Amino acid sequence: MNEIQILKYNGGEGGWSKNVDIGTFEGQKVVIQRLRPIPRSGDHDVRLNMFLKNLLMSDQLDHPSLVKMFGYCFRHTKAEAGYEQTSYFGDVSVVYEYGMGLDLNALNLTIAERLNHAADLSSLLSYLHYSPLGSLADFDIKPEHFKMLNGKIKLIDLDHMNNVEPTCSLTLSTSHKNFKPCPFNISCQELTEIEMRYTKCQTVKCDLGVCRGTNVKYNLQKMNIFFQVLLKPKFFPDALKYSLSRLLTQLNKTDIGVDGLEKEIRNITLAYTNLKT
Repeated sequence: MNEIQILKYNGGEGGWSKNVDIGTFEGQKVVIQRLRPIPRSGDHDVRLNMFLKNLLMSDQLDHPSLVKMFGYCFRHTKAEAGYEQTSYFGDVSVVYEYGMGLDLNALNLTIAERLNHAADLSSLLSYLHYSPLGSLADFDIKPEHFKMLNGKIKLIDLDHMNNVEPTCSLTLSTSHKNFKPCPFNISCQELTEIEMRYTKCQTVKCDLGVCRGTNVKYNLQKMNIFFQVLLKPKFFPDALKYSLSRLLTQLNKTDIGVDGLEKEIRNITLAYTNLKT
């Protein structure tokens, strides 16, 4: 940490829970995120939880389209003046790759670059769905949380990710005081044996189910804004416009899964390659 040369303090977008410094390490530009709570502030525990969740998610997830964490530093502060009565025990700094702000509409992309970016994002969606932590939904997907780094679009800020999907009733098709219908017209499905262990269903007859598949549908819906720009038919040869329009319609209706999305983008990329030969 001491080898990082700070170029600018508070020079990045830190949001609600952190401050962001810009620096260099071994010739590479990096981002240093810091959470230093205000003594006797009432929200520092919440901010700490969000900050540490982002750290842990970055440590456990590994994909080329997720910003890379280089390391972190934890400094004990319990005995320092102003912190004696707080439940917060330390000042945490985390070092990440540095990426540039991204405005897809302003980028001058070739057809190959558009297809590559679309393939990368579809691969990310697939990874989140099949992740080692279960099917993950990122409830804070927005353009500001994507950066351009070495020609690749990368997602930052993972503190709103969750692997819990909505519960539902297996015996009711309409909403009532305890359950709502599953979103995206998903059918209520039975709990697995592992999921059952965390309910009271072991000892009593239970109609509790899960809206399995909600997380991946949510990510597809939120990421659609990128596909609509990257795969806009007007940028492509006439021979590809029908396939692109059909795919974008499926995305608008969340009527396609991550496997189907990856396959369609591969097929369109292959068709484009064949057109050039």
